[in-house]
Amino acid sequence: MTDTFAQPSDAADAIAEQAARLRQETHRDAHAAAEFGVNNPMAEMHHMVKGERDNALVECLSYVLGTDETAADAYIARWAAANGGDVESAAVRVKDQPTASRLALQRAEAKVVDALREAGTEGLSRKELDPLLGRLGWREEDRWLKKAIVAGTVVERRYGRSTRYVYTASASLPAGPTAEGAATQR
Repeated sequence: MTDTFAQPSDAADAIAEQAARLRQETHRDAHAAAEFGVNNPMAEMHHMVKGERDNALVECLSYVLGTDETAADAYIARWAAANGGDVESAAVRVKDQPTASRLALQRAEAKVVDALREAGTEGLSRKELDPLLGRLGWREEDRWLKKAIVAGTVVERRYGRSTRYVYTASASLPAGPTAEGAATQR
């Protein structure tokens, strides 16, 4: 970059354009790759490589501008806004953008929560919940359910031999055992 005869403003604009396009492309690719599920190692690798390239572009731009990386990021966002780019994705560095696996996990978690909300106070049995939890990825089913129970977003209710899982925002939680004494909370 320093061996060219380009004006610093032209060089800064060229770098900002490359960085903005890279960030927009990474955002779009992550959303597309999330359709393939939680475990997508190739998408993770591509995201990491693009993150390193983004870091190099920001470092180079900060050198050309004579500022720090925060100012270089702001310059990229301003360039995207001035040139009709997607400012939201151009303003976020690749390393800070969610990966395809994270997006797929968020979508799967949202489906579980939606199903629990739709079930209302009746809740879902583990047998009904397992296909939804299976989308979270290998060994994540139990972890997610335990975290939700500990966080208080899901309540485990036992009725005799059966267990139902209820989303607490849609459930009116009893203070103690019901009149029959069958339901307990954990």
